[in-house]
Amino acid sequence: MMNMQHSYLPGSVLVAVLALAQASAQENEPTWIVGAGAFVVSNPYEGAEDDIEAGGFPFFQYQGERISVDPSGVSLTAHRNSQFQLDLLVSPRWQLVDLDDLEGFEELDMDRGVGVDLGARLSRSFGPVTASLSYLGDVSGESEGQEATFQLALDYTLTPRLQAGFGTSVSWRDDNLATWLYGIRPEDKGGDLTYEYGVTPGAAEDGVIVPSASLQFRYQVTDRVFAIVAAEVEYLGDDITDSPLVEDDVMVSSFIGLARTF
Repeated sequence: MMNMQHSYLPGSVLVAVLALAQASAQENEPTWIVGAGAFVVSNPYEGAEDDIEAGGFPFFQYQGERISVDPSGVSLTAHRNSQFQLDLLVSPRWQLVDLDDLEGFEELDMDRGVGVDLGARLSRSFGPVTASLSYLGDVSGESEGQEATFQLALDYTLTPRLQAGFGTSVSWRDDNLATWLYGIRPEDKGGDLTYEYGVTPGAAEDGVIVPSASLQFRYQVTDRVFAIVAAEVEYLGDDITDSPLVEDDVMVSSFIGLARTF
C-alpha cells in the first residue's frame, strides 16, 4: 500500500516548513530547506492490507521572493500588497493509496496516474492568523475534477526556539474528483460495483465536503537546523463512506523529522 504519503503528509508537514521559509523570504533571502523524517498514517479504504501505514518521508522546499517550490507544487506570487496576496498554483494530484492492492477489489483496474492541477490562492493575514481561499482544477485529464478550499492558519511563538502552528480547513471536491479519490469509475471495470458521484443512484451530488485540522510544533535546534512534529485529522463524512471503497470516516496522519535551511 504505497503513495499515501504523497497526498497526506504535505498537509501537516509542509505547513510547518513553509512558515519558516516565508519568514526568511520576507527579508529577501531565498531559502532552501531539505529534511526527512518518519510518518504514520491511517488507511480509510475497504480491504486495505494494513490499517496503519508507516515509513520515511524526505521533503524539500525553495522559497524565493515570489516563487515557492515543494512537493505540493509551485506557487508564484502574482500580486502582493499590505492586505492581500494572490498566488498562482501548479500542483500535482496523487491518489491516496495504490487502489489495485485493495483486497476484495482485485478484479477491478483502478490504476490512478499523477494529475496536474492549475489554480490560484487569495490570502490575507490578521496578525498571527492567515485566512486563504484557493481553487485547483485538473488540466491533465487525469481526474477532470476541481477543488476549492478555505483555510485558517495560526502561527504562535511559544519560546525563542519553539513555534506552534494550528490549521483548519474545509475543502469542496466536485463529483469528478470525488469519484477519482473515493469512487469506482466505469473505466475501472467496476460493473455492479461502479460508484460515481452525481451519477450512481444514492451517491452524493454536487461534490463532497472534507474538513480537516492540523497541529505542528517546530523547534529550532541550531540557526539552520530545526525539528518538526506534526499531526493532521481529516474527516470523511457519510457522503464519502457510502462508497463501497471507503470504510473509515476519519484519517489521521503524523510526522516527526529534522530539516536544515541553506
